[in-house]
Order: sequence, then structure tokens, then C-alpha cells
Amino acid sequence: MHDGVIQKTVSFRNHEHEMLAGMSDATDRQIGLRAYESYGLAEDEVAIAEGAKG
Repeated sequence: MHDGVIQKTVSFRNHEHEMLAGMSDATDRQIGLRAYESYGLAEDEVAIAEGAKG
């Protein structure tokens, strides 16, 4: 009985972790885009900067 509860808890925590990681990635992307915008970078310059990250 306890194994089932533990497995469900672990599964929920893994899902929660993945969801939060996705939200963090999206927030990082928004911050980056705002920074590029504040510096007045054109789309091609942003593409170069993003390519340098990856």
C-alpha cells in the first residue's frame, strides 16, 4: 500500500519539476528577448546571439 503512495508522490514530484523547469526556460527566454529589444537588436542579430548560446 505504501509503495503505491510513494510511487504516486514521486511521479507527481517529477511532473512538478518538469513543469517548473519549463516555466523557468520560458521566463529566461522572455528576459533575453526584452534585453535584445532594449539594445535595439534586429532579428538577425538576435539569431546570431541565440546561436552563440546553443
